[in-house]
Amino acid sequence: MSGSYKENLKAQAASDVGVKLHNCKGCNGDLTSREAGSVGGRMNQLLWNSVNKQQ
Repeated sequence: MSGSYKENLKAQAASDVGVKLHNCKGCNGDLTSREAGSVGGRMNQLLWNSVNKQQ
């Protein structure tokens, strides 16, 4: 998985759950655990959905 794909996936996931990310790498240290978990959980959903579509 390329870096740009991961960044695009993270941006899409954050947008989906209503979390505003900063554009610079490493600048999102102000996110709460809940916000970070929501973004990570949504990224997981998006990845699984893309895998299931390919099968």
